[in-house]
Amino acid sequence: MYPYLRNQPTKGPDWDQEVVRGPRNPRFEYSPFDHKVLRFALGILRFPNLILEIGVTRTRAQMPSTDTLLSSRPHGCAHVGVDIVDNYIELDRADTYFHHGSSEEHDEVLEFIFASVGHTTIDFLHIDGCHSPRMAFNDWEYTAHVPPGGVIVIHDTAVHNGPTQLVNLIDRSRVQVFKFGEDRADDWGITVCQKL
Repeated sequence: MYPYLRNQPTKGPDWDQEVVRGPRNPRFEYSPFDHKVLRFALGILRFPNLILEIGVTRTRAQMPSTDTLLSSRPHGCAHVGVDIVDNYIELDRADTYFHHGSSEEHDEVLEFIFASVGHTTIDFLHIDGCHSPRMAFNDWEYTAHVPPGGVIVIHDTAVHNGPTQLVNLIDRSRVQVFKFGEDRADDWGITVCQKL
């Protein structure tokens, strides 16, 4: 059962499929507009201790979200990246950790986070992994470890079926939801949530 949703998702024929809807042609996977929204979202928190980024950026040519999260985080805030591809670009920074594996392995990922960082809550959760409904909802399960006031950012919410379905089912009485970039042809859409 997925937390903080109005209803549980329907597991239709595209449950395991990543489907892109609508004609969009952004120059970068993570647009300059997305970076502004990401800095805004991180600024909501006064003193975050831990950022969990699911789906870290592979190359600097993609204008990585990872760079914005690392450069905008306050001193002492740890960053943990999780990805199935082992080519994380930021291993040389302080308070930065990488878990090579699937975000589906909740117990393993959480054990890694808590052992590496020493925190048992996730103040800022950034979801930009696989975009099938199954994986988007799987990544949403980490919100159980986000405290009230914590922030969740979901990328690709205007075009990919998984993030779109997820955002549509969030319980607005328990989580504030702000959607950005839905009407922009140069952006994939980004949603900022804050737990109440």
